[in-house]
Amino acid sequence: MACGLGAVALMFIFVKEATYSPLTESFKDEILPLEAQIENIDDLIESKTNELSNVQKSIDNVSSEINSAKLKTEITNTVIDNLVDENTNLTSVLEQLKKSAATKYKPVKKIYISGCNVEGKKIILLIDSSESMLHKELVEIIRLSVQTDFIKQNTEKWKKAKQIYRWLVNNLPEDSEVILASFNKDLKIKPNTNDWIDSRNKIEIEGHLVHLLTEAPDHGTNLQLAFKKLEQWKDADSIYLITDGLPTQAIKPKSSTPSLKDGRIKGCLKEELIDLECRLNFFSAFKDTYKDIFYDADRNTYNAKLNLILLPLKGDPKATFTYSLFSKQTGGCFLTSSKDWPS
Repeated sequence: MACGLGAVALMFIFVKEATYSPLTESFKDEILPLEAQIENIDDLIESKTNELSNVQKSIDNVSSEINSAKLKTEITNTVIDNLVDENTNLTSVLEQLKKSAATKYKPVKKIYISGCNVEGKKIILLIDSSESMLHKELVEIIRLSVQTDFIKQNTEKWKKAKQIYRWLVNNLPEDSEVILASFNKDLKIKPNTNDWIDSRNKIEIEGHLVHLLTEAPDHGTNLQLAFKKLEQWKDADSIYLITDGLPTQAIKPKSSTPSLKDGRIKGCLKEELIDLECRLNFFSAFKDTYKDIFYDADRNTYNAKLNLILLPLKGDPKATFTYSLFSKQTGGCFLTSSKDWPS
């Protein structure tokens, strides 16, 4: 009996060893890879947690910057609103001051050209730049003629002539076109000028003025030649001429069999000193040229009015009557400037 029990116990021991040892080893083989995966996952979680922390810090920084920008924007908008309100108030005060000044004091505008305003659609402005424009006295003209250009440019008479010329320019009608020129022994005009200038083109007009008015008065006065060279703008309807006396030169007649008038002009051109009779002959030649260019025989009238502004010159007693009569014949106006015009 005892041997039988011993044998059974021994069998249980064998069964236990044979059954559980292989199972334990099998579980270890499965657990180890899982533990390795878990460790890797823990590392990855830690890495992602760190990245998330950094992202959160970045978000916090951006949020701080956004809040700062919003605050600055609010402050700027407040400043702008205050400035707009201040500007509105100042504008209102300025308008009130203007209205008050307009009713309290209104300067008297001097009308120097009664019935002789700057009018026309196509206007020629012509200024005499001969030596006589330096002074009204013959002796002073001779003295000043040998002075420097700076002194010539600043003589009272020439400065007045330039001021009048600019006054005419500044009072051109807005819808008009203009040609700007000066003359002495020849016509002077800005190079490459072929077309009329829009009176609203202030930059172009100023360029012409600088070109014309920067040279000092010099030489004699050939009014006939000046208008002959203005013939390409014969569609002008109004001409304003600033001068001080009858011309001292004329175009030499080309005819081999000259008329009596041509003969007189040729004789005068040979003289060293031009007397009053020769100046009248030269003016007569100018009138003929003017008529050839601007007179409409079919309508028996002049297409262009000649408006004269005469500055003082002693020793030329018939200039006023001669110019005023011809201006009237063309339908233009005539005036002599006052001491304070333009002011």
